[in-house]
Amino acid sequence: MKRIHMMGIKGSGAQAAAGVAAGFGYEVSGCDVLTGGHDSSHIAGKDILVLSPAILFKDPHNAEVKEAKRQGIPIMTWPQFVGDILQKEK
Repeated sequence: MKRIHMMGIKGSGAQAAAGVAAGFGYEVSGCDVLTGGHDSSHIAGKDILVLSPAILFKDPHNAEVKEAKRQGIPIMTWPQFVGDILQKEK
């Protein structure tokens, strides 16, 4: 099973993508500034970091993004995740 962490999960697009991913059997965790914020510990054991494009615009030096890069965890926006990963699994 692939484990993803979705930053900005309360956004309508990210929330929908998370639901579809869960339906395809992904283990999904998520965070949002409105629900506890971001922390680099959120990506422990994850295979992919999926984020809202707004994260890169509002906080380009985000600790979760930095930690994912350090660990070599693939990072993609939720539209990329839907198009590049989920579309291939439908």
